Amino acid sequence: MDTFYLASKLRNAALIENNKKSLQIEYQPKFIQQITLLAKESDLNTKPVIHIYELCYKMLVNFEEEKYFEELIEALKIHSQLFTKTEIQNLYGYARNYCSVKMMSDNLKYQKKLFELYQTMIETNTLLVNGQLHQWIYNNIVILSTRLQKLEFAEKFIVENKKWLAKEHQQNAFTYVTALLHFARKDYDKTLKALHNIEFSDPLYKVHSKSLLMKTYYELEELIPLASHNEAFSRFLKNNKQLSKQHITLYQNLIKYVKKMVRVKMSSKIPVQKLKKQVNEIKQFADFEWLNEKLEELIESNK
Repeated sequence: MDTFYLASKLRNAALIENNKKSLQIEYQPKFIQQITLLAKESDLNTKPVIHIYELCYKMLVNFEEEKYFEELIEALKIHSQLFTKTEIQNLYGYARNYCSVKMMSDNLKYQKKLFELYQTMIETNTLLVNGQLHQWIYNNIVILSTRLQKLEFAEKFIVENKKWLAKEHQQNAFTYVTALLHFARKDYDKTLKALHNIEFSDPLYKVHSKSLLMKTYYELEELIPLASHNEAFSRFLKNNKQLSKQHITLYQNLIKYVKKMVRVKMSSKIPVQKLKKQVNEIKQFADFEWLNEKLEELIESNK
């Protein structure tokens, strides 16, 4: 058995495992167990290419074992020259997906790891595919960097990488992430101006921008525009046929609890601790961190 054959089989095994996670399907080809056993028993598993694909597969199969992710990232730093650009992009893609799932249970730790992963991709010029930057990777990097308060990095990234976006997505993506940056800097007037300057064509941009507008009104304590906006936002979600049920649920929950927080602001008799407990039990929110932060502020102000 040669290196190429074993590497290609392990590469396919990793691809299948990644798709199982993202598509939530159960499928276990017979060859996987045989190949992983051969990789373990053969001296070929000492070859860097074999070892990296084996680590990638183990990372995706054993989500609780963080060592495989750490070992994979270190191995890629040393041996990236052994892979084509497409192969490296796929391997980093699997690592990104791993971080995204882990963020659900260890949010801050894996936000940082994902941010470092994106930095590595920028430094190694593996972010672009066929000379273009995908709009959602552009968005995700800015969202992540603003959450981590890497605001100078975010500003530089937004400006320098706009040119790599496909023309049809360029204005939507640039305007939205610019508004995100203004919001992170607590410059809410500029956030409003950015959001009002464009009509988003993509349904995901629409829902993201409506959510950001809702949070901006809340931060400004513009309660009348906020109430009107929340009703319109709720109707938009109810009538939308393009968004997934999961997306709709996340944003409906956010609207529901923003309304509850507004009622708290108007009457301190509502038990905020109870709201916070509910939020942490549900956890299905479009912006869980922001919501928790605002509830903490309400708790402090009601002491």
